[in-house]
Amino acid sequence: MSGTEAGTWRMFAHRYDSGDLHNLGSRRYVEFHGVSAPIVEVDVVEVSDDDPTATHWGWMGMDITEPVMIYPREVLFRVCFPYGVQAEVDAGKGRVVRLAVTEVGDA
Repeated sequence: MSGTEAGTWRMFAHRYDSGDLHNLGSRRYVEFHGVSAPIVEVDVVEVSDDDPTATHWGWMGMDITEPVMIYPREVLFRVCFPYGVQAEVDAGKGRVVRLAVTEVGDA
């Protein structure tokens, strides 16, 4: 995973038959899931909440440089926070980011 500019990262993901991209992160992180779906390289760009290109939700912690807990469905993202995502935001632990994820090719 690397960022070429602020708010842009190159990552890897599993591409499911539905076209959904899941398990975004380093290649090792994606492989760790043991899923038989193809691993593809993806570009991840932070966009505004209302940007029509937004495809995923993610979390930017205060001490990290790239988004984590990236999901294509908001409900999947929100279950990562047992006390609700707003409690974490209010506690100053990070922020929710909307992301436009596009496939670069097979990795």
